[in-house]
Amino acid sequence: MEARKTLTLMLAALALTACKYDDSELWEQVNRNTEHYTGIKVDFGDTQRLFMTCGETMAVDFTAEGSDRFTTDNLFTVAPYGWKAEVTLPTRAATGFILNVTAPADAASGAVEGDILVMLDNGQGSTTIGQLTVAACSLTGTELKAGGVQPGELATAIGDRADLTSVTVTSGTLNETDWAAVKQSKRTLQTIDLEGAAYTGADSNNWIYKDDGAVVYGNTTLITVKLPQGITGLGYRAFIACFSLTSIILQEGLTSIGDSAFAGCEALTTVTCLATTPSELRNTSFSGCSALTAIYVPAGSVEAYQAATGWSDYADIIQAIP
Repeated sequence: MEARKTLTLMLAALALTACKYDDSELWEQVNRNTEHYTGIKVDFGDTQRLFMTCGETMAVDFTAEGSDRFTTDNLFTVAPYGWKAEVTLPTRAATGFILNVTAPADAASGAVEGDILVMLDNGQGSTTIGQLTVAACSLTGTELKAGGVQPGELATAIGDRADLTSVTVTSGTLNETDWAAVKQSKRTLQTIDLEGAAYTGADSNNWIYKDDGAVVYGNTTLITVKLPQGITGLGYRAFIACFSLTSIILQEGLTSIGDSAFAGCEALTTVTCLATTPSELRNTSFSGCSALTAIYVPAGSVEAYQAATGWSDYADIIQAIP
């Protein structure tokens, strides 16, 4: 994808070189106002970022400041891979413009986050005079992927969906509302990958997948889980009896794993702990995990885990992260 992105930017640069616009008066205004474009800028007002659904189009009003010679001929955009951005205006020359932004059709056809650059080109040179952060949520069938989210945005994207099979968040921040929205699909979820996100919910020290035993006890769908950053504790019976769960990645900040957190996860084969200091582990945390064959920990912490209370019961399968 990076290679395709680089090629796209190279082609865009070639296209721009082939269609320069010479506006000496604008260039003189730029140089007259400042040697380094001070005062030449784009103002998006209160809109500093866009969170969009893949395939969605939005129009954002903005002003170009520092000259009265801006036109759609000397303003152009550079967008993240898969995104489209076009500057339009109702008259030939003005300071008020519209930026039309279209998100990628899906997560496979473009970046889920990035910055759209608005650039000034007068035929003698070009420079970035503004940027707008964009992020997208791809919901293809029952698979959701999002990046650059802010608290509550994932929940908005999910809405009342309770049939998701995969949720991936590559970056951003999540809260309790987002986690509650994810758990609406407890009966169908197979993959939860929140590793790239940070969690700021008040329950970060008592994080659980189940809300009541009747819903999750005996869960047969969940296969893999990657916790978000910021989780410090897994609560009582957090993933109890998720019979199909095969692997889980526990983040560096985790300090405690509650009673029966993974009890009865009979298919769980690997646990990866990124914390250098062993978290507090109850003797029932992995009760009934009969398939557990490897607990991966940082290379310099193998002996500490093997000697730690609770972890010492699994000393023979504790090994360095490959």
